[in-house]
Amino acid sequence: EIIGDVDNLVELAQQPDVIKIVNLVFLEAVQKRASDIHFEPYEKKYRVRLRIDGVLREVSKPPTAMGLKMAARLKVMSKMDTAERRVPQDGRIKTDKQGMEVEVRISTVPVAFGEKVVM
Repeated sequence: EIIGDVDNLVELAQQPDVIKIVNLVFLEAVQKRASDIHFEPYEKKYRVRLRIDGVLREVSKPPTAMGLKMAARLKVMSKMDTAERRVPQDGRIKTDKQGMEVEVRISTVPVAFGEKVVM
């Protein structure tokens, strides 16, 4: 799915299913005390991995079509430029999960099949 204009991308990032998946990944990461969250697009799959005790473990395989939407959601949350997908970007997200304030550094990197997001 090719998404042309920025307004459409921001709109897709606000879809309830996208918000739900991103929130569930955040919640799981906090519960498992993960140090990193990796959102990784591949040619025929998309995967989400958490670094727990120094080991990256796959926790989810959302549909490949969700990858661009989830990257856009994370960019919106961290106030990054959603239109820019050709250069790396860095940002921060502050959120409250399970009564704890969590501050997360986020980086996006363009890769062959989309954008890899590491938090």
